[in-house]
Amino acid sequence: MLLLENMLFCYCLALFFLIFLVIKHVFHGNKNLPPGPPSLPIIGHLHLLKQPLHQTLQTLLQQYGPILSLKVGCRSMLVLSSPSAVEECFTKNDVVLSNRPTSFVGDNLTYNYTTIIFSPYGHLWRTLRRFAVLELFSQKALNKFSSVRREEVCSLLRQLSKVSCSGTKKVDLRYFFSLLSYNIALRMSAGKKYIEEEIACSDLGKQDLKEIKKIFNPPISFGLCDFFPAFKWIDYKGYKKSVIKLRHGRDGFLQGLVDEIRQKKTSSCSSPDVGLEKTAVIEILLSLQEQEPDFYTDDIIKGLVAAMLIAGTETVSVTMEWAMSALLNHPEILQKVRAEIASEVGHERLVEELDLPKLKYLRCVINETLRLYPVVPLLLPRCASEDCTVAGFEVPRDTILLVNAFAMQRDPEMWEEPNRFEPERFAVTLEEKEGVKFIPFGMGRRACPGSTMGMRAIMLAMAGLIQCFEWERTGQEMVDMTPVVSTSMVKAQPLEAFCKPYGSMANLFSQLYFREDAFSEKMHKPAQRKMEVFHWFNFAALFFFLVLASKLVIYKLGNPKNLPPSPPSRPIIGHLHLLNQPLHRTLCELSNKYGDILFLRFGTRKVLVISSPSAVEECFTRKDVIFANRPRTVAGKHLNYNSTTMGFSSYGEHWRNLRRLTTVELFSTNRVATFSDMRKEEVQLLLKQLFRDSSKQQAKVGLTTSFMELTFNVAMRMIAGKRYYGKEVVDEEARQFQNLIKEMEALRGSSNMNDFFPVLQWIDFQGLEKRMMGLMKKMDRFLQDLIEEHQRVRSQSSQSTKIPGLGHQKRNMTLIDVMLSLKETEPEFYTDQTIKGVIMSTLTAGSQTSAATLEWAMSLLLNNPETMQKASEEIDGIVGAEHILDEVDVTKLSYLQNIINETLRLFPPAPLLLPHESSEDCTVSGFHVPRGTMLLVNTWSIHRDAKLWAEPTKFMPERFEGGEGEGYKLLPFGAGRRACPGAVLAKRIIGLTLGVLIQCFEWDRVGKEEINLTEGTGLTMPKAEPLEALCRPRRSMVDLLSSM
Repeated sequence: MLLLENMLFCYCLALFFLIFLVIKHVFHGNKNLPPGPPSLPIIGHLHLLKQPLHQTLQTLLQQYGPILSLKVGCRSMLVLSSPSAVEECFTKNDVVLSNRPTSFVGDNLTYNYTTIIFSPYGHLWRTLRRFAVLELFSQKALNKFSSVRREEVCSLLRQLSKVSCSGTKKVDLRYFFSLLSYNIALRMSAGKKYIEEEIACSDLGKQDLKEIKKIFNPPISFGLCDFFPAFKWIDYKGYKKSVIKLRHGRDGFLQGLVDEIRQKKTSSCSSPDVGLEKTAVIEILLSLQEQEPDFYTDDIIKGLVAAMLIAGTETVSVTMEWAMSALLNHPEILQKVRAEIASEVGHERLVEELDLPKLKYLRCVINETLRLYPVVPLLLPRCASEDCTVAGFEVPRDTILLVNAFAMQRDPEMWEEPNRFEPERFAVTLEEKEGVKFIPFGMGRRACPGSTMGMRAIMLAMAGLIQCFEWERTGQEMVDMTPVVSTSMVKAQPLEAFCKPYGSMANLFSQLYFREDAFSEKMHKPAQRKMEVFHWFNFAALFFFLVLASKLVIYKLGNPKNLPPSPPSRPIIGHLHLLNQPLHRTLCELSNKYGDILFLRFGTRKVLVISSPSAVEECFTRKDVIFANRPRTVAGKHLNYNSTTMGFSSYGEHWRNLRRLTTVELFSTNRVATFSDMRKEEVQLLLKQLFRDSSKQQAKVGLTTSFMELTFNVAMRMIAGKRYYGKEVVDEEARQFQNLIKEMEALRGSSNMNDFFPVLQWIDFQGLEKRMMGLMKKMDRFLQDLIEEHQRVRSQSSQSTKIPGLGHQKRNMTLIDVMLSLKETEPEFYTDQTIKGVIMSTLTAGSQTSAATLEWAMSLLLNNPETMQKASEEIDGIVGAEHILDEVDVTKLSYLQNIINETLRLFPPAPLLLPHESSEDCTVSGFHVPRGTMLLVNTWSIHRDAKLWAEPTKFMPERFEGGEGEGYKLLPFGAGRRACPGAVLAKRIIGLTLGVLIQCFEWDRVGKEEINLTEGTGLTMPKAEPLEALCRPRRSMVDLLSSM
């Protein structure tokens, strides 16, 4: 019986083969198909296909010709390595061959074939292609994302410099290249890094990268079920299960990104402060979804992002790995690239994207790498939508087209010595690239739209690696160039190499440490520009009437653009006649009358005043770079080292280095924490003084002076380890410093006519310029003496120093010490002038702002004793009376934080943020803003806008319990790139000081009337009247205060 069944099975199988051969002969025998090797029944040519597939097909093409017909199961294939045939396919037959074949992977991983890579040719694909070309890979888009590429390349160089700072080290370049490509792709698509630099070299970072590569670059392609439909009923070797598992993982990851950005966008929190870049592709797509929800579904969005992460990561990292491997095997070529970079860029700065067109030999190296090791050796398969002919052969409908770029680019008939790494073949002319003999990114309608972006990232990273480091193989043997079986041509062995900093570039590593972050870091430094009404305008207008009147006429005739609303102006002076003190109130009244976006003229200066949160968000996110400059002023020139300090420097390399210095070295969390004991000591000195004055009876104390002395002492002890204020400070140096600060603040708060009428600088109208120059000469000498004193102390290795009021103490590292240490390794950047400029910025921005905020906070609490009582009860409940609260306790006092936020809302230290200036023409809320326009953000007006805040003029700390200050409603320290880098430090000082004053003393007003809250004049909006109050120690704190 069993024998009979076996015979029957054999007869059926033979009959099936016979029918198959007859059908094949009838339907295909007369067709003029391309040549092909003999096939077997059922499986066709499957038995001939070995890995790596491109090399197997290359062998078959050499044997049967450059146009090859294959049959794999039920699928017909056309394999090409002929340039003329490829050109015919991608020109004359481009539309016919623009489809993609269906597959099990396509069914499950492409959102029903709606991604730009796998979508069939038609309306959907054209729409996706248009979006990609315009929003992702146009010249404008490339420039928009250039900072992302540069920051991530610098992050790569920075990590390598840390690894190799002590000498030659072996590094895993595959890991670093993959990390670079994924962070660039994630920042472009989602506005944030996938792996932060702090954990990049840790096991956690490596595991995270491994997981995301499993999701977006798995070794999965066609399965047997794609060629033998019967296999769809079974899961051969778990192929279907693995694809479905991958689908769930990938979709979950992508949906999480979309939901995260949608939530932030909905809650108006999509700002640089929370790590989200405004230009993120997902955010752009979500905006389009609001306009066209039927088309821009979540699946469409996820498909586009998936395409970026699949096509935009492996291409970059794999090409860089092959290129570095080839260069390590050819050190003479590596040296030639290094010489080109030295010649075209030099050793004074890091290579930039603008330098790449000049690095022609480096481009030749990348092209030669792509020729020998194309990332996709078989271009993504296409599928014929109808019958057609190629090179005279018939190609049936649904035939899969495979172009063997690997074979073409190593064909000895097209290339001399094709297997030799010879970048010179691409030099001099483009003859080696003409036609279609070199197509690493494809050709025709479905060529890779991101090739230019990929080349920029590869070249910038390679140039930085070669410019900054020396590279050697880990052994004497050549780097193994064997490829591994995968969807892309990856090296079988991960690339490791020895690297060490290149000698002449060591001094430039400081440029590697600036970090603007996504998806990052994008903040603005706050301050304020105040002005007065000038009674002598008529004289100035008469004196320069002819010059300025002609300029005004030209301006009026040539300005038909859509400028923001503006009140009527006067010739020459513009709108200066409308300005009264305090300026922020005047501008608020004008905005109430003419709109939240206001265009003014101050003499020759164009001014944009905004008091709309949406306009502020636009300026400090999407237009952040355009508005990152500072206007040139006389004060910036003479009081800020020719506008090179942190607050006045123009946006560019120098500012980024200063920003990196302040955020990484001076005001980082760790650095701020190292000075916590010093801040505690200064606050305790204030408590001791208050206790001495009020221990016997209630005493009247001058809080304005106390707060100013406290904040300046904190700043100077951080900077130089010295105290310059207090009864015990009586030396000449302290008096000199106090006088300099008084004169400095008087000049900074003065309006200078020269800033609005440059011609007045010829005669130094008002005499302010001469006073500034004289003051700066004295200040510069004072700061230089501080630096030289620190240099002497460092050379003597002194372990202690005498601090007035505290006696001899162990000498801690000051900010000057930090910068002098950095100067030893980077003397070209950390010049004495740079150090003095940082000291100036820290003093002016970090002292009076904190003092003014403390003064306003105490004034408000004295006028609202029930609020002070509530804060006192919170402190008693959380801290108690067993110890004086410290900075750790302050973080637990939520109501105290609300009081501080409410004070900053009502009385921001800089009611008008320090002015910005547009570096090019742009639009804000649809209005045209000319280049060179000064931007003033009226935070005072925004903070008191009745449309944004309930009872806006009422002191009500409880409003912040529900997170009301989110978004751009509250920005006392600015926003964007140039926000205040010392905001965290300022809040610590304010919180600690205010907390201990409430904890240790009982406070009353001097009289029954409320504290006068009238604003005075000055950069930091001080009170018009100095604050005095009555204080006495709380009974529960007397013993603790007595023991201090």
